[in-house]
Amino acid sequence: MKRSLTIIASVLLCAGLVSAQSSVNLLNKPQESDFQLGEVYAFPNPAKSTGKTTLHIEAGVADEVEIRIYDASGGIVHQTRLLENPRRIQGLYAYEYDWSLSGIGSGVYFFVVAAKKAGRSDLISMGKCAVIK
Repeated sequence: MKRSLTIIASVLLCAGLVSAQSSVNLLNKPQESDFQLGEVYAFPNPAKSTGKTTLHIEAGVADEVEIRIYDASGGIVHQTRLLENPRRIQGLYAYEYDWSLSGIGSGVYFFVVAAKKAGRSDLISMGKCAVIK
């Protein structure tokens, strides 16, 4: 519970940031199966509430990728775990998750992505996306 509150607080503190990874130098993108964080973003952004937004996560090959999405008040509105292998996209290993916005109201949402691999520290990134009618 305490860890969840810490994550929520971190998300709310970075509300003014587009993404914790927006300044990643292109030369530092993960190559092949390296387990390191590259770009993490939502597209389209803003997204229409009748559609979906896709979370693109460059993390190399992870054992598991956990996604949590919060509303502006810090309440969790969606969570999932990705256990499958990443796809190769433009030479990089990346995960893409389609978040259905059915039933989601207009507003700003914050996502926390945690990539996990046995014997390695978790890779964590935060960002935000907007949903419009």
